[in-house]
Amino acid sequence: MALWLGLANGDLFRGVIALSGGGSLPDQRVGKPRIFVAHGTRDRVIPISLGGDEIVRQLRSEGGYRMTYRRFDGGHRVIPAIARAAVVDTLVR
Repeated sequence: MALWLGLANGDLFRGVIALSGGGSLPDQRVGKPRIFVAHGTRDRVIPISLGGDEIVRQLRSEGGYRMTYRRFDGGHRVIPAIARAAVVDTLVR
């Protein structure tokens, strides 16, 4: 949901963080916010091939987005160190 809202309203958000996310992206996108995506390679809730890998593939094919993609060994969870990195890389810099 963060990706959908952030990309549809990129003029309002300077950065978007998606942790173990998935789903569709909005057809109409505004601006080019920074994007941070992290996804576990063993996620059984949202498989990485349908989540992080697909999201990053789509956005990179469009170009223009400053993106960080962190794949990690694990399931559908938030790793504290990755969450901290997401905030620093995406919202602080």
